[in-house]
Amino acid sequence: MDESEFKSIMIDMGHRKTTDADAQAMIKENDSNADGVIAWNEFVDMMVKMKGVNPDAFAAVQETKHGGKHTIDPAQVATFAKLINVILNGDEELKDYLPIACDGESLFHAFDNGVLLAKIVAAIDPDSIDLRVIKNTPNMTVF
Repeated sequence: MDESEFKSIMIDMGHRKTTDADAQAMIKENDSNADGVIAWNEFVDMMVKMKGVNPDAFAAVQETKHGGKHTIDPAQVATFAKLINVILNGDEELKDYLPIACDGESLFHAFDNGVLLAKIVAAIDPDSIDLRVIKNTPNMTVF
């Protein structure tokens, strides 16, 4: 991958403040064959090295108002959001839920009332849930 692709991937992985200069420096440092691009094996080696230095390099820790801590990996959030968007794309009943943004907390709030979860389960196993009993109305509560 070239510098612009590399920068875009780093931003998608949660490193939102990656600049062109940062991307150039990381490519230069990890481009083992000095061809000016990062090959897959060089990228994997770089990720392993980054994880080894700091295991939480790609994780965001969020603290709740009651003191609980949640570790969230932005790359995993983006992957799950993209997967859900692809699996449930075209479902007219989910037009208010989809597409889920691949960054931020949209993924977590999309499941607030259970409709999206029921649709995912039904996509995995069509005989598991009778979708006729799913109540999908505005302003539903979690109860």
